[in-house]
Amino acid sequence: MPDPPTPQNACAEKRTEPRYRSRKLVRVRRAMAPSAPFRLAIVQNVSTHGIGLLLAEPVQPETVLEIEMPGQSIVKRFVRVVHSTKQADGWLVGCSLNSSLSDGELERLLN
Repeated sequence: MPDPPTPQNACAEKRTEPRYRSRKLVRVRRAMAPSAPFRLAIVQNVSTHGIGLLLAEPVQPETVLEIEMPGQSIVKRFVRVVHSTKQADGWLVGCSLNSSLSDGELERLLN
């Protein structure tokens, strides 16, 4: 069995659980616009209760997004945006999940 992933380092951390680096693609859209097309986002980091997405544009805090995660079956989750922070290659949009990821779902986003 492979070693568990190493938590992402961060300064002045307010999180209560570790986040793990990821580079998986997910599909994202605003939950209040179900007819809106999904857009691709890169997962930057993930924990059982939160996810950081790299997007092309910022998203206002408190916005609810729908995320589709790939796998044998598509897993849908709703997240609430906490912040959007400008990065060199886009916007890091930090979100809290509406329900915890299972160990299997977390593993799928890490491998």
